[in-house]
Amino acid sequence: ATEISDTDTFADVDPCTGNEHQVTIDVTFLVHFHDNVTVARGVRTLATTSGYTGHGTSSFVENGKVEMFRFTDVLADDSGNRIRASGVFVLDTSRDSVRIDRFELTCVGL
Repeated sequence: ATEISDTDTFADVDPCTGNEHQVTIDVTFLVHFHDNVTVARGVRTLATTSGYTGHGTSSFVENGKVEMFRFTDVLADDSGNRIRASGVFVLDTSRDSVRIDRFELTCVGL
């Protein structure tokens, strides 16, 4: 496996308060190449400027016909608020068309 690390910071909305905050995701991917297939598993650590921290996982597969990316993250703050973020994206590369594009950001409360 090849290890690749990345950090991404972006503005988002806290689904528990409606306030904007900055989210930073640190991810380490373990990437495997098998013939013409790429498979990657990511381990994610997240933090926000509003005090949430958490972890998640992601996966990526590319086989020459489709590219699929999915992730699930759970964060909590000191008040007990919890956020769940999840998504899946599937691209049909033979037709250059999106098959699935779902994202959910949910306040799961105290």
